Amino acid sequence: MAGVFGYGKQVAIPERVATIFRKFHDRHIRWNPTSVLECMEVFLNSLKRLLVRSTCGFALLALASSFASGGTISVASTVTGGPGAYLYAYTVTNTTPDDPFVIDIPVLKLPAFVTNLIAPTGFKIAFDSGLGLVSFIEDTKFFTSTPVSGFSFRSIGGPGNVLFAATTLSSTSGNVFTVSGPTQAPVPEPGYLLLVGIGLSAGAIFRCKSCSKSLQS
Repeated sequence: MAGVFGYGKQVAIPERVATIFRKFHDRHIRWNPTSVLECMEVFLNSLKRLLVRSTCGFALLALASSFASGGTISVASTVTGGPGAYLYAYTVTNTTPDDPFVIDIPVLKLPAFVTNLIAPTGFKIAFDSGLGLVSFIEDTKFFTSTPVSGFSFRSIGGPGNVLFAATTLSSTSGNVFTVSGPTQAPVPEPGYLLLVGIGLSAGAIFRCKSCSKSLQS
């Protein structure tokens, strides 16, 4: 979490939101976000300036939100290990002129499903078990045409085909849009789902018995 805003109440700004505004700072306005309201004001002012500079600004923004510029963003995966102990390694390549500053890979929404997260120098990696996402995040370096390897994590789930989502900053309009593509990620194996189902059923039975005893007493 990063940043706070006032009115006598300290509230954290989500890291994803702060990351977007930091990218605007790096590319356009040389400003460090400290409040939600200031972030929104500077963000909108930046877009207005971009629109004024172009006679077809609205069209450019609409196109930028739907299509990436020439080139591709790819997330290649390598999976090693076996049942219960898979190692997932990733290489990210960006041949577009745009900046995919956060790349999300969907996984199962369980805290222990992904462990041992590692990122290369200049980048970060995070696992949000609530959203079911493993995120590769730019820090001091950028995703470029030079392949970036070194992202990895372990999981008890075997490999399956998924779509990654790259949150991308346009190099021309400054708009933020999403690019998706195929990669591999851990998916729950049948045996694991069976164990989870048994655990949930046992918990439900225990709660029912507890409720019955409390009602009788």
